[in-house]
This record gives sequence, C-alpha cells and structure tokens, in this order.
Amino acid sequence: MADISAFRGIRYDLGHIGSLANVTAPPYDVIDSGYQNILYKRHPANVVRLILNREEIGDDDQVNRYTRAARFLRNWLREGVLFREADPAVYVYHQTFSKEGYRDASHERPQEEDGKFLSGTGAHATLDTPLSPWTRRGFVARVRLERFGEGNIYPHEETHPKAKADRLRLWQACQANLSPIFGIYPDENNMAQEILETAIRGQTPIEVTDDDGTCHRLWPVTDVAVISALIGAMGGKPVYIADGHHRYETAIAYRDALATKMASHAPRGKQVSASTHDSGHPGNPIQDLQMLPPDHPANYVLMNCVSMNDPGLVVLPTHRLFRGLPPITAVQLAERLGACFHVSFWTTPPGRSVGTPLETGDTARDTVQIDYESALQDARSVWSLVENATSQGRLAFYTAADQQWILADITDTGHRRLAEVAPEKSAAWRSLGVSILHRLVIDTLLDASTIPTPKYVRSIEDLVSSLIHGDDTGRDATGQQGSGGHFELAAFVMPASVEHIRAISNEGERMPAKSTFFFPKVLSGLVINPLTP
Repeated sequence: MADISAFRGIRYDLGHIGSLANVTAPPYDVIDSGYQNILYKRHPANVVRLILNREEIGDDDQVNRYTRAARFLRNWLREGVLFREADPAVYVYHQTFSKEGYRDASHERPQEEDGKFLSGTGAHATLDTPLSPWTRRGFVARVRLERFGEGNIYPHEETHPKAKADRLRLWQACQANLSPIFGIYPDENNMAQEILETAIRGQTPIEVTDDDGTCHRLWPVTDVAVISALIGAMGGKPVYIADGHHRYETAIAYRDALATKMASHAPRGKQVSASTHDSGHPGNPIQDLQMLPPDHPANYVLMNCVSMNDPGLVVLPTHRLFRGLPPITAVQLAERLGACFHVSFWTTPPGRSVGTPLETGDTARDTVQIDYESALQDARSVWSLVENATSQGRLAFYTAADQQWILADITDTGHRRLAEVAPEKSAAWRSLGVSILHRLVIDTLLDASTIPTPKYVRSIEDLVSSLIHGDDTGRDATGQQGSGGHFELAAFVMPASVEHIRAISNEGERMPAKSTFFFPKVLSGLVINPLTP
C-alpha cells in the first residue's frame, strides 16, 4: 500500500522574496546552461542555486556545487528567506496549463492516399488555437520508500548511475529533498483527491505562473482529520513513478547510507556485521535499517501524487535526434527497414523547397541549408500522422542526408523479429513505439546500439532547430552530451500511455528512457522536504 505522511515542509517567505515567480524553477533535468543563467540572474535566492548549482573554477572535494547549495540552504533558513511549516501538512497542488500540441481537434488533418502523404491546404490552419486550459490536480506528501520489487511502488523507466550519483551527493550535502518526484496511482472515482478538494474549498492558495505559462497553486492542509481520511483513502493503492526515477532510487541510496552510518556508530553490542550491498555502502541494508527509526524522514521521499483517472493527466511525446550514424538517405533507410515495416515517403507540396541536400559524408554544421518555416510545416504535418495513429507501431524518420521524411508502420514480420531479439520482454513492452524504435530499428536493423545517447527534445520547433543548427559541444547542465556536429537522423514516436505504464510496471519491466513526458513538470521551490528530524 502507499504509506503517505504529512510533514513540516520548508517554504519561501513571500515577505523576503516578493513573488514565487522570482525563486521557483522547473526540475533540474530540464534546465540547460542558458536557462540556468537566466534563473541565477532572476533572484539571488532562486532555487536553481540548490537544485543545479553552477560548477566554479577551483572546485574540489571540499568546496563544490553541492557544498555551495547546502550553504545557501542553511543561510536562507537562518535569514528567514525560507521557513519551516509550524504543523505537519500535506499540500494540495493544482497545475493549470495550455500546452502546444493540444490543439483544436476539429482542424483539418493531412490525409494519406496510395501510400503517399497529401498535405492538405488547411492542414495546420488552426495550429495556434489552444483548447481551454487543463488542470491537473494532485497533492504533495511524504511517501514511505520501498525497494522496487518488494512493495507496491513501481518504476517504469531505466535509470543511469551518473545521474543518481549526482543527486546523492547533493542530498547528502543538503539533507533535504529539494523538489518532489511525480507518482500516479489508480483511483477510479478520484476519492482521495476529492477529500482534499472539499477541505480547501473557499481557501486562498499560494500561486505562481512559470515561464511556460502554467499556473501552479498550492494549499497547505494541516487538519488532522482530513489527513487521516486521505491516508485511509490511499491505503492499498499502488504508486507508479511517472517522473523522477533517478531521485526515487537516490532516496533509497540516501536512506541506506544513513542507516549504515548509524549502524557503524552504534554501541558495540548493537553493531551489525559488515558486508557490501547494492548501494555501494558497507553494511547489511536490511539489518542496518533497524537502526533507523520508522518515522525518520529518510524513510520517505517527497512526492506529488496524482490519480491516474484525473482528467488533467496528460502524457506528451519526446522526440529524438540521433548522432553518430553514417549518413543515410530515406531510400537507404527504407531498404534497411525491409519487410519489418511498410514505408511511405513524404511528398513535399509543389512550390515548397526545404533546402539543399547534403553531400554524402558532409558533416559540417554550417552546410546544412534548410528553410525553417517550410521544414517546420513539414514536420508538423508528419507528426500529426504519427500522433493520430491507432497503433504504437507507427514511426516517422527524417534523414538529414537528403532532408526527407518517411513514415514507417511495423508489419507482422517486424513484430516477429522484435520478439526474436527481445524474447525476455513481455508483449506489452514489445508493443511500445519506443521499444520498436530503439530495440528493433536502432539496435537491430541499423546495428547502431553503440551510438551516443540521442538528444531528446520536447517540441517540434526544437527538433527542427536542432536539425538546422546541429548540436552543442560538450555536456550541458542536464547531462546530455553533445558532439558539435549535425544529426543524421530524427524520429517521431508516440508516447507510452498511463495504461502502458501500469501494465509494463506490473510485469516488473522498465521502458526505454524518455518513454513518457508528463506535462506540466512539477515546480521546484514550492515546498522542500527536510531529511532531518
């Protein structure tokens, strides 16, 4: 069952900072170096100095971005910039948003005929007409940690060791969860959330609008009876990690390390035998945890909990750009896809030129000549044919060598081939578009399993811009590694659905990275969870 708990959160004092818009930020892993600089300049107490402090010349093991973040946190608490809640609370959290990609469903879509695309003169005439604002409702609380596979908290995506090591160093320095992870739970009638909605009716929220235009509203709830009713309503419900897998696993590692440290300092008669466990810390994790009081904050992680049946729960796509492949044309790619896919070629409408194709082997970024507006219109039209497909088996690819889009629908042969190369995976996992893309196309048909991690982008505009301008050199603030060259291949793939998450997680499996993009992101700086009693 989901074991949730109220806590005395740490929040900004509006009397010190003026407006939450000055000090809040998105999660660390969507902040690049340019946006990091903007947030640094916005306010001297912006939460970015905690969640993604800059590296400085002369940093070493004693003085570094982690120790600076811890110093800022201590100073802001001492100066009153931050304060700790007087009473334990859970925090009702609403996010009201209108997102690019959620458009008027009545606008004319591109059509297909004889295996070719037809653009349709009004295909995107109303692209800039958004639907009415959506509101995603949830609550922020502490959730008791459980190892994956040993309880009712389930992951759905793979994680990477470097990201977890980074977060662990930060948490050990700051002794706090600086931003909530995002979990979803089944609740057909949204009973748990309705308990809180009744409690906050007529109350004024804490409110801030972020740079994406999302309005975030927060209501602290300290009524013991309401919190008890919420805990009862959540009893027996599983929780699926929607966003923040690295931070959840970091919370496990933090708890284990703290328990081991306490065990090593325990009186001689209470010490446990030494060994090595999966977190890399000396000690036996099961025995060591006996040294950690059950109500210790390190036994919990800060989580935004949203019902899987909430009408505002939205999953958006993550587009991919691949580097490190040899130049390939659309015809060559179609040949490699072979009998595993039915391929259609994008037909550029008469009178529109998307640019000058690259010479084979040309890798210079400044030779990529593409008309942005034309390329953007093409990309939008192609994406509409992917996102409106009835099956996850529809993919779209852009080949930079000839600036051509193709649409690829997996065949029965393709499904059989994927089953051959991924026999250890469930049918649900193999049905995912991201699984088809990465395991069947990239790893198998293109034999490119060793190429660098793709660049992940959220918008079609970012994808087209990246195709024109190429890649930055080096690693950005979120850990993506750029090569300084252009991209050879781009791909559109449908996101996994909430039901995919439930089915695949229940099988004990994890999806490929970036299978889902839950929008909007949970804002950092609204409430911090101290990990000390």
